[in-house]
Amino acid sequence: MPRLSFCQHAHFYQPPREDPFTGVIPQEIGAEPYGNFNEKITAECYQPNAEMGNFERISFNIGPTLALWMEKFAPATLDLIVAADKKRLNAVAQVYNHTILPLASSADKEIQIRWGITDFMRRFCRVPQGMWLAETAVDVPTLDALAKAGVAYTVLAPWQAAGTAPRSSAEVDTTKPYVVQLPKNRSITVFFFDPNFSVALHRTSRLTAQQIAQEIFPMRLDNAWFGPRSGQTLFAASDGEYFGHHYPGRDALLRDLTLTEGPAAGYDPISLNEWLDRVKPQDAIEIQNFTAWSCEHGLDRWSRDCECARDNSVPAISGNWKGPLRAAMNRLAEHIDAVYFTQSFRWLRNAHEARLAAIEPLRGWLDWDQFFIEQGSDDFVRAPESLRTAIHEKLRRLFLAQYYRQLMFTSCGFFFEDLSRIEPVNNIRYAAMAIKSTNMVAPEVPSFADAFATDLAECRSVRTGQSGAELFLREWDRAEQLLA
Repeated sequence: MPRLSFCQHAHFYQPPREDPFTGVIPQEIGAEPYGNFNEKITAECYQPNAEMGNFERISFNIGPTLALWMEKFAPATLDLIVAADKKRLNAVAQVYNHTILPLASSADKEIQIRWGITDFMRRFCRVPQGMWLAETAVDVPTLDALAKAGVAYTVLAPWQAAGTAPRSSAEVDTTKPYVVQLPKNRSITVFFFDPNFSVALHRTSRLTAQQIAQEIFPMRLDNAWFGPRSGQTLFAASDGEYFGHHYPGRDALLRDLTLTEGPAAGYDPISLNEWLDRVKPQDAIEIQNFTAWSCEHGLDRWSRDCECARDNSVPAISGNWKGPLRAAMNRLAEHIDAVYFTQSFRWLRNAHEARLAAIEPLRGWLDWDQFFIEQGSDDFVRAPESLRTAIHEKLRRLFLAQYYRQLMFTSCGFFFEDLSRIEPVNNIRYAAMAIKSTNMVAPEVPSFADAFATDLAECRSVRTGQSGAELFLREWDRAEQLLA
């Protein structure tokens, strides 16, 4: 019988934890004996998986905000991860800072995808075939934006396929890829992971790698509905942090399963890129708009009160703050964008394209002077040197505002149960930084802070009783003191 294959995709990601006013990650409670969770998870997950060679035998994506931290504080581990891709070409790109794209504007979809692709190309020195969507949150415009950017595939949960019952994979064959038809004859490939197989790999502590390979693998294919076994691939997907951080010892299990036990049982580990090279999708499928892998209620978890984000120990907790917070940030983003385009259009050849390209100088991959040579308008090039220097600084601050204006939509800020948690507070800090950066360019910006505070008055923390306005004004005062 022809050999079968299995693919484990691991989504490795951490949100930006740095205080934007200081650039430093504060001491995080619960990360002891480490200073913060990036350090803790690196020691428990990223480093051991890299040293065991696991990154060479799986499909994976590493979030740009995590990779940025690793460049500074865990470079040896990041080097091993990049080297693993050079051997197998098995890395996948990710939208830049884990924004829920179906809830984002079309312009923000494009920015998140372009910045994610640019980060991938700078890090792995090649064009990505696939892209991981934050929380696998999807709608047709999101898939279309991926396809327009040249992305060949993404990963979804089976319950995100149209026509299936909630949380059911009965109508989706997870052992093969599908194609989703998009507007204007575009299309994209989708891999649907097997949720039961995924849980068996990372969460079932009683099973050994040998038992998974010899018992679970054939069990997941032992179903007449699947048809012929030849050429099929078992597919699991999960947060990469499950392997060693959330579930100690599963990093060693992943090593044993991919290195020895799987192949010994007749199952070879492959990546999504290898899978797509071997098997082209034959069957078309439609997706359910506004769905994700981590919420049973569409995208409620990131936009309104949702049972998925309740804290049973505090019955009064609700997510009623999420809608007003997102609405406030959407309005603030519109204000900041208006200033950006008004203040930059004369000095840039194409303000929209320049914003897409700005991640290169923002991340230090390209000198700002070279960036403005490439993106500056004729008026900018012809301006006297003294004026050009002033315009240079003005545009740099506008781009910095755009960077933080993207970070304020980081999904973690809407994921949990209460407004007072560090994740939504960090998003509010990013908003304050976006306003401060814009404030240095346009005199009307102080009113943005007032309007933002007014909008946030509708949000309230059950735990502390503080409103969003109080949280923002506290952070705004800190910014005024630290950035004066």
